[in-house]
Amino acid sequence: MTPKGKKNLFIGLAITTIVGAAGYLIWSMQPKDKSKTDETPEVDETKTNTSTNSGGGNSSSNSSSGSSTPPTRSQLATDYRAWANSTDELNKKYGKKSEYDLDEIGSANSWFDKSYKAGKTEYEAYLKEVSMPTPSTLPAILKPVYDAITWGKKLGKTAAGLEYIRLANSKGIQYYWFSNGTYKIWDTKTKKSLSSGGFSNAGKTMTGTKGVHKGTTWTKDSPEAAALYAYNDPNQKLSHTPATYTDAVVKMYDAMKGGGTKVSTFWKWWDYMTQTGADWSKFISLFGKKDGYTFGQWVKGEDALTTLQAKKRMNDSMERIGYGNATKW
Repeated sequence: MTPKGKKNLFIGLAITTIVGAAGYLIWSMQPKDKSKTDETPEVDETKTNTSTNSGGGNSSSNSSSGSSTPPTRSQLATDYRAWANSTDELNKKYGKKSEYDLDEIGSANSWFDKSYKAGKTEYEAYLKEVSMPTPSTLPAILKPVYDAITWGKKLGKTAAGLEYIRLANSKGIQYYWFSNGTYKIWDTKTKKSLSSGGFSNAGKTMTGTKGVHKGTTWTKDSPEAAALYAYNDPNQKLSHTPATYTDAVVKMYDAMKGGGTKVSTFWKWWDYMTQTGADWSKFISLFGKKDGYTFGQWVKGEDALTTLQAKKRMNDSMERIGYGNATKW
């Protein structure tokens, strides 16, 4: 190559290098597309909250409430969503009833971002007012419950100062154990308390005083199992008290009288009263005749309870507990 050609090649390479570097610098200074944030898969916290070793020293990341470590974005969204829908006033300002249409359960998406931007100041003020306990500071009645639970653990403190442990399942059911020895089972979809009462035996024993479990007591190997047993097991067998049978008579009678059967109420108590032959015998004897009609006559007078599907369900229950065919009523 001639000296002139070498000179031209050198100049060309230099220009290319300069242009390339300038192009990279300009690109790196451009603002990133924030609209992609919501499409980014959320980090699996069960994989990121693990111990790390640097130079032989161990340190672990903990995102649970009460820790000095700031919550992850996912945990923040979970906590904020629950707060934004915790009262009717907050719900209308930042939650589902607000312009942000923020559900109580969901991810750290754009809906969360918009609501959080509006409610951040109020939410942070709430956190300062209602401090969160840590496992080490839990009262004696809650510590064994916390230690025994392995899923969905969350700590908190009510405005009244009661510390609690909250668990949540995929069906939107939340279970609470409070430091005053009470429990509550809450349906986040209907915004209603399904059951409440007291617990003992380190959370393994629960006794219902209100709701569908009123007058019933059950004991399991762990508080976690007791909670699951209460609402996740379709074949639950709770120990009944006299109050349970009385409630069943009243609730099932009210569900059938006056036309328009409250089907869900009827079947809920039907399942409770057909766990064993003894349960059914006690229930029937207490029901007797209401307004001159027996239980079977009431059932036959309700269209919703005389469908093929309803008859099959009743027959299956009756045969299982040794009471023959329900259609003989």
